Amino acid sequence: MENDFNNFLEQLIKAITRVDGEYINISVSDLPNNIYRERVFCYELYHQLRNLLGDDYNYMLDGELDKKSHPILSPKIPDFVIHSRGEMDYNLAIIEVKPIKSIFDSITNLEDDLDKIIDFIEVGEYHYGIMLIYSNGVDLLNKSIIKAFKNRTFIYPEKILLLWHPGPNLKPEIITH
Repeated sequence: MENDFNNFLEQLIKAITRVDGEYINISVSDLPNNIYRERVFCYELYHQLRNLLGDDYNYMLDGELDKKSHPILSPKIPDFVIHSRGEMDYNLAIIEVKPIKSIFDSITNLEDDLDKIIDFIEVGEYHYGIMLIYSNGVDLLNKSIIKAFKNRTFIYPEKILLLWHPGPNLKPEIITH
């Protein structure tokens, strides 16, 4: 699984790097400033990632897979799962995505997503989790966010990564414990 995850992570980093600014910060009519829309970012990331993984990839990439009727993961809805549908033995990874502004608004938004990742690792037998935080040009990730990440995920330091994407077409940084 570790090799599968490392290969997936390499493709994920390439896909994130391909997401243009128009999918990160959305212009809105009659508003002076652009706004973040997580879904728009995620849909473009899904598109880029599917193009890189191809049709013969060993796992399924599912976005916002509704687990409401799942016998053990209900009622969670992860942003992305990389798995084999219908089997619990090949749950490679879960990814949660947040724009930096959402976390600045409330650190609870980050903590809730990290709790979801931990649930999928503990209950859903997913091997890895990724918390992806993206921005539109913020160079550094706030130390309080890194601290909150480490405090929440300390029991799985080798299984949960924080990916910091500082802006359009930039390579994300992997932050680990």
